[in-house]
Amino acid sequence: MNPVLLMMIGAVSLGFAEAINGHLLKRFKDITSVSLIIIGSIVTFILSGIWLIIFKPPMIELDIRIVSLIIITGLLWYYANKNFYNSFKYQDASTSTIVLMSTIIITTILGKLIFDESVALVQWGGVVLVATAVFLINMGGFHIEGFKKVFAPNKATKYVLLAALLYGLGNSASKLVVLDVNPHYYQFLDILLVTPFFIFFDRKEVKHQLRVLKETKAYLYLAPVIIFYFIYNILRYTSLSMNLELPLADAVDNIVVFVIIALEVIIFNIKHVNILFKIVVALIAVAGVLLITFGA
Repeated sequence: MNPVLLMMIGAVSLGFAEAINGHLLKRFKDITSVSLIIIGSIVTFILSGIWLIIFKPPMIELDIRIVSLIIITGLLWYYANKNFYNSFKYQDASTSTIVLMSTIIITTILGKLIFDESVALVQWGGVVLVATAVFLINMGGFHIEGFKKVFAPNKATKYVLLAALLYGLGNSASKLVVLDVNPHYYQFLDILLVTPFFIFFDRKEVKHQLRVLKETKAYLYLAPVIIFYFIYNILRYTSLSMNLELPLADAVDNIVVFVIIALEVIIFNIKHVNILFKIVVALIAVAGVLLITFGA
């Protein structure tokens, strides 16, 4: 199957996951993103194990470099996920997703500084477009009063901007490992190697969230969401293993924002104050991402 098509299907699956996740995190007030990560780790580990048993992909050789990179990348993504999903408590998932597109600004700059990648003038233009979209979405509309919001970001925006930085670092680190690890093993190894670390570092919150999950039985609602995330990750890693370029994969990923907006309006009946404004801003951000991706 065409790897771009796999990425598109994966992005739709991710849209369902994040739209439903945003709804659930608002519904269950005591549940945080750590609960989602706990349930996600358990479900993904089981699904990944079943996948390996059924398809029996070739074994891979692990060395200290690959193991270290998986742990480092996994911890960066853990704290990125923790901050990103916490923002869902305070604003719509679609708004957070548009702000999160600033991740590509981070990866572009890190690519230049760390990997000595050349950045063409048109790509810097893309960086400006993405930054403009993030600026506008924080303003909340085309009005002067919105400038105050930009220079005094709310809690949700702070969560997402920190997540964007961590995702950028994680995505850059993943460039060094994704082609060396069979995609069918990647999720399994990520859970196996990283989970003990985040449980140790966040042990108080993990303990508290386990108690909340038991009391609310929210895991009955969160577990199905993880299946959408699992499908997304499997399709993403598979497409990358088929030599789909990472920038192209990231570009296709960004259709997720339109999937989320559609689900928020159609299924969850979220009343966006100015849905046309949000769609225009999303298009500006996607245009910037495409310039960065294909402007080299």
